[in-house]
Amino acid sequence: MIKHLKAIPTKDAAGESNGRLIPIWSSAYDDYRPEQVYVTSVKPGCVKGPHLHLKRAGAFVCVHGDVSIVVRDDKGYHPILCGDKHGYKVVHVPPGLPCAIYNVGECEALVMNMPTPPWKHDDQDEHPVNDWTYMP
Repeated sequence: MIKHLKAIPTKDAAGESNGRLIPIWSSAYDDYRPEQVYVTSVKPGCVKGPHLHLKRAGAFVCVHGDVSIVVRDDKGYHPILCGDKHGYKVVHVPPGLPCAIYNVGECEALVMNMPTPPWKHDDQDEHPVNDWTYMP
């Protein structure tokens, strides 16, 4: 599942543009209930993963830079471009589907992950993905 996010312009007290707000998750309109929120970084040209979690779902959004989040299911590989140049999207990855995060930009990318259940040092729920053949 992909949720497209809309940036909302923000203004200072004088009414001048000073940035934007990107609402990523709200209990008011999202059924997904993250139990943890953290940011991981990916250097330019690098990849995190592929990862496979059997108990943990993830919800990823690139908040700086540009990435391709690639999810594999029984129909193949599904690359989703997101970030500064590609629009902000939350990409939900259910348990049992492997995924990888490729930095396709020129700067270090920052990717927020909102997993459930939370990542724990003593229960990482990370399993090998030996047959990953996707190349960006």
